[in-house]
Amino acid sequence: MKCFLDAPNAEGAFTVDAMPALRQSRGGLLVPEKRSEIWVRTDPEYLIAEVARRQAAWDQFRPLVRLLKYWNDANGKLMKSLVVEVLALTCLPAEGSRPRALQRFFSSAGYEIDRGVRDPARICGEIQPDLDRDAARDLLDEAASHAWKAINAQDAGDTDEAACHWRKVFGENFPEPEGGCPSDGDGDANGGAHFNIGTGAGAAAGAGADKPNELTKPKKRKVINAPQG
Repeated sequence: MKCFLDAPNAEGAFTVDAMPALRQSRGGLLVPEKRSEIWVRTDPEYLIAEVARRQAAWDQFRPLVRLLKYWNDANGKLMKSLVVEVLALTCLPAEGSRPRALQRFFSSAGYEIDRGVRDPARICGEIQPDLDRDAARDLLDEAASHAWKAINAQDAGDTDEAACHWRKVFGENFPEPEGGCPSDGDGDANGGAHFNIGTGAGAAAGAGADKPNELTKPKKRKVINAPQG
C-alpha cells in the first residue's frame, strides 16, 4: 500500500510503502513479494542498525552518504540509492577531512562494483544485478581523479581550483569561483548550493555561505529501494 504524505498529484510527492510483515524468531521478517506471490525473508533492520553504528562512531557518515546519493542522482542515477548506501558501509572511511573521506570512497568503490554489491544481511544476493558496471566504474574513477586534484589544490592554497574540481564531481549546483572554471563557460558565480565539504571557501562566500546547507543538513529521507526488499 502506498501512503502519500503530500498531495498525490504533487510533483515529487513524498510517499511511504506499507506492507504486512511477520517477525521471525531467527531474525528478519517475512514479507509478501508481488512478483513471486509468496512470502520472502528480508532484514531491513540490519542495514538500519549498521548505519546507526557507523554514525555513532563518526558523525559525518550520514551527511556524506546523503551527499553521495546526490552525486549519484546528479550523474544519471546509474546506481540504486540502496547500492550507494551499502557501498558507503564498506568504502566510506572515518576521516578528519570530509574531502579525503569522499576521495577514498570514490577510489575504492569501483573495486566493490566489480565484485557486485550484495545485500549486507546476506539474504537477497546482489542488489542491482543489471547495473552497467563499466559505466559505474568510469564514473567513480572520474570522481576519484577530480577529488584527488581538488585535495591537492586545497593543500596548495588554491581554493578556486579545488572548487572547480569539486564542481566537476557534483555538477553545476556546486558553487563556481568568481573567476569561473575552465570549460564551464560563463556560469553564474552566485548560483548553486553550498556543499560545505571543506574546499572552495572563497566560492562558497560568493555563493551565499550564510544560507542553509541544503545538501548536507538533516532532512526527510525519500523512501526508495527499500533495503533487502
